[in-house]
Amino acid sequence: MVDDYKRRDVLRRAGLASAAGVGVSIAGCSANDEGQTETADSGMGGDDAGTETDQSPETVTANPGQRIRAIDFVSDSEDVGTFRYEWGLIVTENLRELGFEVNYINKRGSDYVNTFRVERDFDVGAYRSGSGFGPDRYVSEYYSSDQLTPGGGNFAGWINSEYDDWVTEQRRTTDSESRKELTNTMQETVMEPAPVWIPVMYQDRIMPLNTDRFRNPEPLPQFVLIADHNMFTMEPRDGVDTLRYGFPNPLPGINPVNFPPRGMQQTTLLVYDRLMRIKPPDNTPQPWAAESVNQVDATTIEVTLRDGLTFHDGEDLTAEDVKFSLNYVNENTAGRLSDITSPIGSISVESDVDLVINLDYGYAPLFTRTFVQVPLIPKHIWQNIPEEIDEQAAVDWPNPDPVGSGPLKVDEWRRGEQLVMSAFEDHFNPPNIPNFVRVPGSDKRSLIRAVEQGELDMMSVAISPGDANRLSQTDSVETFAEQMFSTHMFIPNHRRKPFDDPAVRRALAHSVPKEDIVQTVMGGAGTVPDAPLPPALDFWYNGDAGGYEFDLEQARQELEDAGYQWDDQGRILYPEEDG
Repeated sequence: MVDDYKRRDVLRRAGLASAAGVGVSIAGCSANDEGQTETADSGMGGDDAGTETDQSPETVTANPGQRIRAIDFVSDSEDVGTFRYEWGLIVTENLRELGFEVNYINKRGSDYVNTFRVERDFDVGAYRSGSGFGPDRYVSEYYSSDQLTPGGGNFAGWINSEYDDWVTEQRRTTDSESRKELTNTMQETVMEPAPVWIPVMYQDRIMPLNTDRFRNPEPLPQFVLIADHNMFTMEPRDGVDTLRYGFPNPLPGINPVNFPPRGMQQTTLLVYDRLMRIKPPDNTPQPWAAESVNQVDATTIEVTLRDGLTFHDGEDLTAEDVKFSLNYVNENTAGRLSDITSPIGSISVESDVDLVINLDYGYAPLFTRTFVQVPLIPKHIWQNIPEEIDEQAAVDWPNPDPVGSGPLKVDEWRRGEQLVMSAFEDHFNPPNIPNFVRVPGSDKRSLIRAVEQGELDMMSVAISPGDANRLSQTDSVETFAEQMFSTHMFIPNHRRKPFDDPAVRRALAHSVPKEDIVQTVMGGAGTVPDAPLPPALDFWYNGDAGGYEFDLEQARQELEDAGYQWDDQGRILYPEEDG
């Protein structure tokens, strides 16, 4: 949070949230020690408000004229996901203005992520997701019915068979202009006549670095300083041998085939190689563990590995390990990794360093997604996982002694505590920094203080413009900013009434003051979206996809036109008749 400007006072002065809405206790709910909420008397009916307490949200019926039950708005915790927490407060107050009773629930770390990716246990929510240097993930993962499985990215639960066909078609369209035309249509379809979910903003990610100890950082869009490329190329100054970087959550595991909270992903990118990596200055996929990648035709790709690749335990990394890795994540994961490996039909190993990958069809995102995201894992370790461990699925294994082939190897790690890594000197591109220590902090504020006092060199999460101004007063610290590709998402759960109603989703869209959120929550360090694709992907961005202006009167009108009514206490009621 921006202490210098007392952000909560700023929110009040901006007229974006009432005093009750930004206090520690939220009107209508208060957080208990478990991060859940306890419903309090909201002044809108109390115990006799008509909430269906004996049914799960998925089974609640929308009886004509019945009060809509209190809805659960799930967001990140204030100390970790500060920006999501704060814009969630703003939107919550606007929903109450429209007559909804809202329980504002804050969760942290894995509990927060799993609410959306695994459990789907929310009515509406504040989330941020997305990365990549092509359009595929943005137009597929959040909407495809294939992504309804636990771990998948279709948080909203939207199903559209025609759109599913388009997902496949755009992947098989290798002509850029034709693919752009189709992805433009896809962006419009998920916004009109009602949004699947509402894009809130694209933030500028700001990160601090102690430049008295390190020099020549090469930040990347989206990841900024925590980009694996920067971690490998940044240089220590004389006498410095350890980079100390902080993250506000403990590390739950180092499982490369899982896509849990971002902190684990950042670590696995350092420990496990990929065939290709995104590299500046063009930010395009370039061979990494692969010496060369040759696309013979639309469905045939020849890959030659670098000579001398080894895992951290001394075993050789061969073409057999690459084949095993691609097949393993396809067969043992659900969601993102299995999705991007599904086009692979067969893999032929020609030698220890040569293999031929045969696709079932032309696949446009192969280099921008599959080859840069699938980790190369050692067959000699993973071939008996999960059978030989006390887990039902490979993705559940915390992998306590990770063995990869990446530029960093794990020296010491106790689950939930600091992680100590060092340069893998046998790597073809070892980092310039000998040692790395990932330090968990109690919250973002404590990490900022640690950077300010010289106890940490870097943070792996974004700070606010106000905190950047504060740290700039410290001679040893500089801040670096890049626009993020991931979208701040306001997500209605279509599985639950009334969010399956397009009129309600249009009303939700009109309740989000995007420009005010960017200016007030982010201090201007962000971009207001008009499409569900990041404007940083300029070629693929469709600014005419159908943005919704902030207008609470229009939101109320959308509800009225659909037959919703309000009782004498201002609580919203279902229409008297369906339709």
